[in-house]
Amino acid sequence: MRQLMMRRRGSQTATPGTGDDAHRRRRLPTSGAALTVSIVALVVAMGGSAYAGITLGKNSVGTKQLQKGAVTNGKIAKGAVGLGKLKTGLVVPNALHADTADSATNATNATNATNATNATNATTATSATSATSATTATTAANGFVSFGTFNGPVGTIPVSSGFVFAGPTTTLTTTAGQTIMASSEAPLGTLATTATVEVSICKSPATGTPALTLLDTLTPDGYSISVATTTRIPFAAAAAGAPGAGTWKIGECVNNTSTTQAVNNTDYVSGYAYVTTGSPVPGSSAVKPGSATPGHGS
Repeated sequence: MRQLMMRRRGSQTATPGTGDDAHRRRRLPTSGAALTVSIVALVVAMGGSAYAGITLGKNSVGTKQLQKGAVTNGKIAKGAVGLGKLKTGLVVPNALHADTADSATNATNATNATNATNATNATTATSATSATSATTATTAANGFVSFGTFNGPVGTIPVSSGFVFAGPTTTLTTTAGQTIMASSEAPLGTLATTATVEVSICKSPATGTPALTLLDTLTPDGYSISVATTTRIPFAAAAAGAPGAGTWKIGECVNNTSTTQAVNNTDYVSGYAYVTTGSPVPGSSAVKPGSATPGHGS
């Protein structure tokens, strides 16, 4: 500014020049800062154009040129990386795109999947081979062998009858050492006075001489004693015995000890019997519930 004022004062007294001197006097001075900015802008523009013109050669960028973390998930195309490109032993989260992922519940356990091929041969499956023996109980201790039932009308039991079957029986076959267990009930009564009766379970050979004996041979006098009256009531019996090898008729039996009154007010007997491999227990004969006279030998 000071130079400009001096020049203006000089122009009032000096004679205008000609040529280069006159041209230099007419040009305005340029700021140094503005000139610097202009030069920098020019260099940047030229440098950018030159950089834009550079083309990277194929395979010129390698592992060394990539910074750590430079390749992110967003930079990888969907499906671009397959299982063949993954490092051996690498655990892939959620087993994405795993060929067998739909059959694996947990990819981290996929290494054990080869063991699944043997699943049909369970370690305990060999014990199932013995299941065929369960189809029959003959091999089981105290096992059930056979079963039978009996039911039907009792009929009249005469005076001084001795033991006779009170109605129908069932037939069972046993081998030596097998046991027959039976239980039944038969409604008994009289039409006039009372009659003393003995009640139990009896057996008789199915063939040959039909001798009737008590099933329970281990208990002396294994029967119950009661009184049949004009009020008909059920007389129950139960027993167990090992009759030996043979085929037997099994049923409830009654001995009418009265010498004057028949047991002639009766109904249907109902019972069952079965064969087992167990041993009978002494004292297995039952006493009739509600019996007027205590059971004898029970």
